[in-house]
Parts: sequence; C-alpha cells; structure tokens
Amino acid sequence: MTGNRGIGSLSIYPAVKADAHRAIQTARGEQIDPATVEHYYRMEDKAEQRKLRELVEKIPMEHLELTENLIAHIRGHIPQKLNESLLITLADHVSFAIARKAQGIAFSNPLKGAVMCYYPAEYQLGRDCLKVIRERLGVELLMHIGIDTVELGGKYFEAHVQPEQQVKKGDLLVSFDMEAIRAEGYPLTTPIIVCNTDDYTAVETLASGEIQNGADLLQIR
Repeated sequence: MTGNRGIGSLSIYPAVKADAHRAIQTARGEQIDPATVEHYYRMEDKAEQRKLRELVEKIPMEHLELTENLIAHIRGHIPQKLNESLLITLADHVSFAIARKAQGIAFSNPLKGAVMCYYPAEYQLGRDCLKVIRERLGVELLMHIGIDTVELGGKYFEAHVQPEQQVKKGDLLVSFDMEAIRAEGYPLTTPIIVCNTDDYTAVETLASGEIQNGADLLQIR
C-alpha cells in the first residue's frame, strides 16, 4: 500500500508519498494543506509524541490504522477511560505478532486460561479484536493450476496480481490457455490450500470437481 503521509509534532498527515513501511517526516512547523489530512493522532505527553513518531517509522501504516479500529471497538465496550499510550503499545504488539505469524513462527499465551477465568469480559474483547485482525488480513490461499505445470515455466499463463497481494471475491487472478496446457500433456486438476487454517475454527469444502464460475468453493469460519 502506498499513501501520502508525514508527521508533525502531534499529528500524522498525508504530506508526501511513502511506501508501506515508512512514513516521511515533514519539517517541524511546515505548513500542510488541511484538505490532505487523513488522520490526527494526538498525544499530549511529550514522551508519547516521540514514541509515536518512532513507531510510525517502524511499522506499516495499515497496522496503526488497524489498531485504531481495535481501540475504537474496545472503547465502546468498557466504561474506563483508556490511556493515550494504548495506541502505541497495542500497535507495536499487533504489528510484531502479525510479522511473526507471517514468518511462520508459532507462539502461545501461557496465561490464556487465567485471563479467561478472571477477566472474562476483557478476554472476549481480545477475541473480538482477533476476529477483526483475521478479517482484515484475510485468508491465505495457495492455488496451483494444473499438475506439474511449473515445468512450463510460465508458458500459457498470465498473472493479473502480484505475490502477497490482498484480493477479494471477483478479482481476476490469472489467465491461462486450458487447451494449450492440455495439449502439452498436463492435467488441469487445481489444488487449493488454505495456508493459515490455525487462524480459523473450521474450513469446509462446499464444492469439488468441475466448479462453475462464481460458485462457492469453501466456507471458512
């Protein structure tokens, strides 16, 4: 994801183009067109202002925005006032956990049972937030068109998306010449694998064999 954003002393602004992992800082006191402002992250404490600037340099902007949504959900379900530093600490934790998951590093919470027992409301909020994260990150699917077709070296195939790109229902992923591939002697049986099944309760197959365009293939809960 690319976006326009910069950092003033108290706020994050979309000022200049930056990649997904870095925000470009504007000079302190520089005038920015208010029409370009997407988000304000106000920190009254000077130390928290510095931590926020450092955090934005370290994590993807979408992780910060995701955390902002999680905090809004939490704020709507508890009466206590939340500390302004929660955005920083939670965003750092969420981004770290997402990165570890992407690297295939498994981790668990040894205090999960105790939290569930003594803090059931807070535990449920955590479950709610986890659901939001999973929905935002989506299902990781591996699809291999045909058997041993890698031997064709890409011949007869045209990709319409990039590796690791997030897609939605209806997006065109790849075009390929079915008849030409069959003529080369390769069957078009296409395995589809859900790579992050541990993130979900159940994965149910709804169809197999020849699938019609637009038909539901899997149900993931």
